[in-house]
Amino acid sequence: MSMNQVKFSLSVVILIFSFKASAIESTDGLSQRDPFRLPQYLILKIKEKAMVSKVEAIGIDDSVDPVRRWPLSAYQLVGIISDVKRPKAMFLDKQNGIHMLHTKERLGSGGGVISEINSGEVVVIENKTPLKLKLKK
Repeated sequence: MSMNQVKFSLSVVILIFSFKASAIESTDGLSQRDPFRLPQYLILKIKEKAMVSKVEAIGIDDSVDPVRRWPLSAYQLVGIISDVKRPKAMFLDKQNGIHMLHTKERLGSGGGVISEINSGEVVVIENKTPLKLKLKK
């Protein structure tokens, strides 16, 4: 046998072996996946997120004031009016509702109270702990 024949027969053996190995791997559906469809694990993640958002949507209590409906982390500070006699802070909630609040007003489901409104931040005291909410630029 010449060197070329050995290389050819070796490459044929490797090709057959790799074909059989891929046939074994295809039982889980990962190796022969349709490139135009999402993988199964991504489909499951999307379904989980949809279920969680449905549960959250069902769990909204309309009897509670919107500024006290969710935890403090669910509110985003989007604006501050500080050059007036009584400063105001503008918050965005989970349902894209805007709320204008002054000092000594409540914010969040944990009983947070706005203690200070400065030019770049708002200090909220929740459970005797001051939390600074900074304005995003």
